[in-house]
Amino acid sequence: MAIEQQDILTITKNYLKAIEEGKTEDELAIYYSESVEQLEYPNRLIPNGAKRNFNDLKEASLRDKRE
Repeated sequence: MAIEQQDILTITKNYLKAIEEGKTEDELAIYYSESVEQLEYPNRLIPNGAKRNFNDLKEASLRDKRE
């Protein structure tokens, strides 16, 4: 496996571990670019789909922690 692939794999594993451990939005922010855009296609929970930017993802993380 190439070094770059190992780096990506390590980053991915660390990110998933951080989510499992319930890290804060600030701790998870290191894994995102400020220009991130998440597209969620229509589904049964969100019939119209959704488009989220960096701030939307941070707010959702905070909201999930409060619930």
